[in-house]
Amino acid sequence: MKRLGEQVKEVKVLHDDMEYWFDIELKGVIAEIRQSSVDQIEVISKMREVMASFEGASIVSMNHYASKEIEKIKVTIIEPDEVLRHVLVNLMDRLEVEGFEFETKDFEDGKSFLDSDYYYSAHTHIIILNEVLPQRSGMEIVHELRQLPNTNKYLITMLSTRRADEDMVYAFESGVDEYIVKPFTIHLLEAKMKRLLRRYR
Repeated sequence: MKRLGEQVKEVKVLHDDMEYWFDIELKGVIAEIRQSSVDQIEVISKMREVMASFEGASIVSMNHYASKEIEKIKVTIIEPDEVLRHVLVNLMDRLEVEGFEFETKDFEDGKSFLDSDYYYSAHTHIIILNEVLPQRSGMEIVHELRQLPNTNKYLITMLSTRRADEDMVYAFESGVDEYIVKPFTIHLLEAKMKRLLRRYR
């Protein structure tokens, strides 16, 4: 646009076999928009406001909407082993993914999670759960969550000692998004969480 403004200084208009030359000034505003919730009318209004603030021919950039929104993500850890549960909570508390902010809560069994109201929200919700849990199994929780409205908001990662293909296939077909065989490294889980969020966004 800047090159166009430099090249086009005047324009010729033919009218009744007469040539008329007019000087022109090209003004423009370029806006980078990285926020999904911004209103189009609001952006256009802001662009007009910016354009009115400068004189003469010019192309300017506007960065009012260039920064990404921070999306709040709920995280639930359901793990009966206290040490592993603490490690998982610490991992999610220190996880840094651009554009996301995490709110983490942990439970030691499936029943206490289902009895809570923590999973009732419109937020995207990461669930990291052990397959083997007291009272309600990991697969029971997956089935319960996948029956709820707006089930796509749940990003479910299952931790399991089962490594047979049929167990993994059953988990994926039941609605698990990621399946991690125990024992595993924290670096692997961290990489999978980041990949899951990149795919989600």
